[in-house]
Amino acid sequence: MLPVFDAISPESVGAIHRRSEDLRRSDMTKLASALARKTPLCKGMTRRRAADLIFVLTGPRSYQSFVLLAGWPPRDWVR
Repeated sequence: MLPVFDAISPESVGAIHRRSEDLRRSDMTKLASALARKTPLCKGMTRRRAADLIFVLTGPRSYQSFVLLAGWPPRDWVR
């Protein structure tokens, strides 16, 4: 499914997908900040890097890579 969105990125559906990803990134930044307020981040970890990690690890490409391409069971990806 993701390659389809990449292929149509100039189209209106691609714009919707990009907007959705922008909103998801913004939310992950808020989440990282909220977590950092509750407990200190690991030494060397910035809020920006934490947000990037959350964004990538919870994103559809992570699922695609681990489950669809590498053959992980979905429950292992969730764990």
